Amino acid sequence: MSAPKALPLREQLSRQIQLTHDWHSFRTLSGILALIERAGAARLPSAMAEALIALRLVRAGFSVEADVPTPNGKSCDFRATRRGESLCVHVKRLLTSVNDTSAIPSRLRSSIVCRRKVRAELWWSPHLEPSSLARLGRSFNAFLREAAIGESLSVRDAPNIEIGRIRIHRPAARQMELRVERADRVRTLDRIERLTLRAFEQCMPRSVNVIALVGDHVNDLELFDVALHGTFVERWDRVPNQGERRAYGRADDGLWTRHRAPWCELAVSLTAHVSDTNAQLSQGTLLTREEDARPDAAIKLARRGLLRSHPH
Repeated sequence: MSAPKALPLREQLSRQIQLTHDWHSFRTLSGILALIERAGAARLPSAMAEALIALRLVRAGFSVEADVPTPNGKSCDFRATRRGESLCVHVKRLLTSVNDTSAIPSRLRSSIVCRRKVRAELWWSPHLEPSSLARLGRSFNAFLREAAIGESLSVRDAPNIEIGRIRIHRPAARQMELRVERADRVRTLDRIERLTLRAFEQCMPRSVNVIALVGDHVNDLELFDVALHGTFVERWDRVPNQGERRAYGRADDGLWTRHRAPWCELAVSLTAHVSDTNAQLSQGTLLTREEDARPDAAIKLARRGLLRSHPH
């Protein structure tokens, strides 16, 4: 099925309601459209996220029920059923501030020649001269050669004023990845953990539960992964992969690694793009409690319902 045309969200809902012959889905979409019409500014982003998730499920051939009660007195946002198999989907909207999109200065980047396969975030003072940027880059380069995952470096000038900092967050698959520091990283990670814990409370026992985190930025996926699986650490009890000096693993600070929510094995990270003329979700990425889990029936069902197979 091809991706829907660019349309405002209300129009997408209205059109899908007209095309829907399943009673549960008709009732769900109609209820969401009514909710969006009356929602205030605080509730509207969450209502739009639920609408986009419901639309994706219906377009993937699922019958969708809303606000299904659970035995503990909570309710799951949607129960989506297709050919007798069901998912309980818990939608959480993550609102974040706008990320700094500044490009890393060429004098700074060119001074970092280390080819170690890690992902690091860095910050530099915007008032530095090119020569100072080059010196800062050489300091970062020396740090990257030897520092462990999770370590950071702060570089200061003569008056003890910070002019740059860098932190290694995780191993990278192919090559060194340098990113501009995300100023709201700690705050956003805390928010993701609280949203996820609320979703855990809504899980339906003995069912396939999926948390759908709808954020504003593609980098939210990385923080969602850390919240669930834990931060990356170097493991001296493991043999490194071929050609690498270090072995990596996860700390036990993730929500899943702490054995929380036994009924929740799956999660999806998506990015919302909403404007006056268009509303859509990104393709999405599926996360599993076991990081290398083999695709079973539940994983295949979640992929079919929540991941778009035709990204723009």
